[in-house]
Amino acid sequence: MNKLIMRKLKKWVSLCVLGCFFVGAFSFSALAENTTGPSEFWLQEKGSAAQPETLAAGAFPRVLLLGDSISSSYEAATRELLAEKAIVYRPPGNCQSTVFGLVNIEEWLGDESWDVIHFNWGIWDAHHLAGDRFRTTHEEYEQNLRTLVSRLKATGAKMIWASTTPLMGRIDQGGIWVEGAEIPARNDIARQVMNDNGILINDLYEAMLPHAPRLHTEDGCHFTPEGYAFLAQHVAESVERILKANEEDEILMIQDEDGRNWAVFPKEATDTWQFAGGILKCSGKPASYIRTVKAYENYHLQYEWRWPDSPGNSGVLLNATGKDHIWPECIESQLYSGSAGDFCLGKNTEFTIRNKRYQVRNEGYEAGKHALNIPSKNTSAELPLGEWNRGDIYSRNGHIRSYVNGTLMSQGENASRRKGKICFQSEGTPIEFRNIEIISLK
Repeated sequence: MNKLIMRKLKKWVSLCVLGCFFVGAFSFSALAENTTGPSEFWLQEKGSAAQPETLAAGAFPRVLLLGDSISSSYEAATRELLAEKAIVYRPPGNCQSTVFGLVNIEEWLGDESWDVIHFNWGIWDAHHLAGDRFRTTHEEYEQNLRTLVSRLKATGAKMIWASTTPLMGRIDQGGIWVEGAEIPARNDIARQVMNDNGILINDLYEAMLPHAPRLHTEDGCHFTPEGYAFLAQHVAESVERILKANEEDEILMIQDEDGRNWAVFPKEATDTWQFAGGILKCSGKPASYIRTVKAYENYHLQYEWRWPDSPGNSGVLLNATGKDHIWPECIESQLYSGSAGDFCLGKNTEFTIRNKRYQVRNEGYEAGKHALNIPSKNTSAELPLGEWNRGDIYSRNGHIRSYVNGTLMSQGENASRRKGKICFQSEGTPIEFRNIEIISLK
């Protein structure tokens, strides 16, 4: 190794030490004013640790990971999982905050051609510094992300945003602290930016949340080797998914507007549903639904909706089975104005909600009723008329959660319906949908 490479390596090591978030005896305060970063892109000489010579020929897609110390810790496992499928790169230091990203993004991108960029900024932006001020306010965080996303999109790479992983309570060192409750707020801001830009979301926060108490280290921020292996698996799957999306249709998006993945029932209501400019418009009449052609199991459904003229009634029908019928056998996540996120159970359905087992038979829960509505105990999180609302539904192994604008409205477990088609309802009032994605949760 020549002297130039040795000098670069020494500088890289020193910068990595300064850039760590919580490591060993280094204090949080030492990180507060660290606004410098690597002055060179990582070593790219053939045969270096960063780029093995055997992978330098360009035979595989090139993947760039951008993130803080969490991403640096799942980098090696991700590279191993994607061996013989993609070449994984990452800058040698900590990518820190969006402010740091704006300064260093050109260096990180270099002159390389990227096929996939998997990125995250979040924890560092949420730091409380001296004087109890955020490193970036919510407004600054959003604007910085939009600027960074615009630059990343200019590369032509397929992009994946990773939500920031959970923190356990308040983490305080050296006068700088991060509150765990701030992370979902930052994720909501970032999620909106990604939705506006049509960027795939790898929801590491949601994936890790049930396992965090077991997989976190004592600092409540970082993870055990098992935890990083878990995250690497999700990262590798998201990369494979986006590389194969056009071939295998694992990511179902309506933006292509060709309708090949959707069917309308009844057929005479076809004109009720129209794709235009990335928006699925529903006239509201007659009663009908548009559904996926395929059945899905273990998935994350992302979508947005709004009432363009007046509030009304609609819903998302989950895991629908049997013959097409008004209305099919399913579990509904309500979109009725003021009740979005409530669950409604169709016939032949069982579901446990708040430790109570509900059962709806052929004849309905009560005489004359075809379904059973189970209101949420949370206050409606819907936005004013005309504004776009965000919905997220996770259906995994009988556990279903429904979020509205980032707020958990309803959840249940041990559902009898775990696989089926996904439908959007027409129930009398014009409604619009956009940014619909169905992402497999393997």
